[in-house]
Amino acid sequence: MTAVWTTSTVGEQFDVQLGKMLDAAKNVGIPKPYLGNRAIQWGRIDVAARGIVPMTRSDLQRYRLREGDLLVCEGGEVGRGAIWQNQLPECYYQKALHRLRAKSGYDARLMLALLHYWSSVGAFSDFVTQTSIAHLPREKFVQMPLPLPSKVEQCCIGDALQDADDLIATQERIITKKQAVKQGMIQRLFAGRSHAPSGWRDCCLGENLLGPPRYGINAAAVPLRPGIGTYIRITDINDDGRFDPHPKVGVSHPNAPSYILKTGELVIARTGASVGKSYLYDPRDGELVYAGFLINIAPDPRRLNPKFLALFMQTADYWNWVARTSMRTGQPGINGSEYAQLPLALPSIDIQNDVAKKFADVDQQIEALERRLHKSIAIKTAMMQQLLTGRARLRAESAL
Repeated sequence: MTAVWTTSTVGEQFDVQLGKMLDAAKNVGIPKPYLGNRAIQWGRIDVAARGIVPMTRSDLQRYRLREGDLLVCEGGEVGRGAIWQNQLPECYYQKALHRLRAKSGYDARLMLALLHYWSSVGAFSDFVTQTSIAHLPREKFVQMPLPLPSKVEQCCIGDALQDADDLIATQERIITKKQAVKQGMIQRLFAGRSHAPSGWRDCCLGENLLGPPRYGINAAAVPLRPGIGTYIRITDINDDGRFDPHPKVGVSHPNAPSYILKTGELVIARTGASVGKSYLYDPRDGELVYAGFLINIAPDPRRLNPKFLALFMQTADYWNWVARTSMRTGQPGINGSEYAQLPLALPSIDIQNDVAKKFADVDQQIEALERRLHKSIAIKTAMMQQLLTGRARLRAESAL
């Protein structure tokens, strides 16, 4: 790891044990809550994802969690971990997780930070077994080399990274609260608007467009390589209506310019699990060429503000319509002509514009908070690179 510290191993510093094997035919005893792989996120335990499994008397003694135990994913995203902080009065864990319990006081916060760092630099690759899913066997995990700073320096590093984590968690809570406030504003705005109230008009989406809905470029005909713009597919649209490519790919096709999104246009997923998800084009995302499973909607700005429509497409009324309309004997789907019949209740364009401006201001506030969060995450990443490799040392006095 580094020349500045003595090197130990995970097994020398921690008692490492896999959890309870789940077998409905064989498990007997008292039903108890347990954690699996899905409940363990980086630095956080989702106790809502817990299950129940019968435990024998020996199981209760062997697999009960103690405060400060570090739970580490054995499969899936190998190495993902979180520290148990008695989030429940009593809890156990299954075989998909390693339980690490320090033998002689190794700081669990430092160990968790090392796991995160190792994951980011691919350090697990020499220790995993790969079939269809990567696994980190116990016999290999315990052999991983582990830096051994002094107890004081472990505490210093743990405190520094904990402060960074606390700041990030606080910023994430603020963003979540702000997003919840925004969603509440949207629901209140459109509550009971399935029929037009006074001053609003009942209409269909197709009556308020510059032209009929259009389908995107045929995916089979698109070479995915650097070229004209970036491809946007149904899987690239987040639940909150943002463009989030996985991965980002370019498009090279002579017809691609005809499918580049313009300001004020939306695209909507028309099939599969993503059906109904929508994205209002943001020029900051660059030139985007929309795929064949997306429907292009171009609102007439004299009658329908695109942002107002995008807000409506986050409401319960809209998603209820999607659920009803997309029902198919096979894969769910909605075509362009059906989207043209989407019922709307609209106020005057002046009111729509005012609403759009108000929510644009809210979005700017959320984006500013997200920029601060990303900066904090980047600072923590840089701290980890320096502190966990010994390139930067913390003075013992900082622990006093």
